Amino acid sequence: MSKPHAFDTTVGLFETGQRSMMLYLLLWTAAVLLLFAGLQWQDGNWLFAGLEVACSLLLAFSALRVRRMSRITWLIYAYLLPTSAFLLYIIVMPDASKTAFVWLYSIPPLAYLLLGKMRGLLISVPFLMLGFAAYLSQFGWPSNAHQMIDLGNAVLCALAILVFVHLYESRRQEAYAALALQARVDSLTGLANRAHFQQTLQHGLAAAERSGLPQVLVIMDIDHFKRINDQYGHQAGDQALQQVSKCLRERVRLSDSVGRIGGEEFAILLHNTELHAAEPMIQALREQIANTPLQLGEDTLTLSATFGLAQWPADGRSMNELFRKADMRLYRGKQGGRNRLVCDDHSSLSANHTSTSQD
Repeated sequence: MSKPHAFDTTVGLFETGQRSMMLYLLLWTAAVLLLFAGLQWQDGNWLFAGLEVACSLLLAFSALRVRRMSRITWLIYAYLLPTSAFLLYIIVMPDASKTAFVWLYSIPPLAYLLLGKMRGLLISVPFLMLGFAAYLSQFGWPSNAHQMIDLGNAVLCALAILVFVHLYESRRQEAYAALALQARVDSLTGLANRAHFQQTLQHGLAAAERSGLPQVLVIMDIDHFKRINDQYGHQAGDQALQQVSKCLRERVRLSDSVGRIGGEEFAILLHNTELHAAEPMIQALREQIANTPLQLGEDTLTLSATFGLAQWPADGRSMNELFRKADMRLYRGKQGGRNRLVCDDHSSLSANHTSTSQD
């Protein structure tokens, strides 16, 4: 059974943050370059002023396209690597200030927030080490205790920032993963929730349109579930849902998808499966549920479920058409006595034998 996972949603959340941050960084850098271009112009450095204006316009144009780009990783590298290299240059440029190295402290936050934990680490560590080497080449090794204290403060501050952003990014990734999982998984049963199952079904149908391979949608309802809640309480109802979910996980193939789509309603998507092949699989599931009693203290409760099946493309090509057809057959199964599966509009499968009979 294919399990709902958080990877896609986590990536989506991270990319949304990337785009927002890149938008503001590009606009901010463009504005700063325009400011320095004005200062360069006043100082008579017209060539540098023109270059900074051109770079500013390029950054502003890129900012306008950030939200429409399919992937922005290349843009992040195109911004981050030259910027980091420039921050190294201002340390060794003629008449450089001894405090220019502080700009290197901006590299870890930018790299981690834009590229994530591992790639952020791979960018930050080399540039910080190069910055340390550039500082020593420019100003030499400290010759007294006061200079050693200054250098030690600079290095320890860089390490503290690196450790902080690394821990922060680790926690952020964990939080994104937990949030994505919560958005996709039913907390009681551990199965996919309705929204995630429908998304999986849409993807499955899109793949089927390309490949032509059949798909079977199964809608399943626990019989007399309200009676369980009324007679034994909602905790017993939760236990029933969990036990049925366990049967589903044990019976459904790893290649298929299953989710809880309502109170006591579940759905299964059997990939690359014909209806005639789905019938014995679902029949075995129905029998396992019926043959696995639920123990409630001293009471033993026999569970059962009714199933409605619909095949793509014979019963519909869209998700709504398949749901409608499977729901109609599920309803017919309930009308016919429950604890059975219905595969077409004319017959139902008896709960007591595997041959089809008329309702």
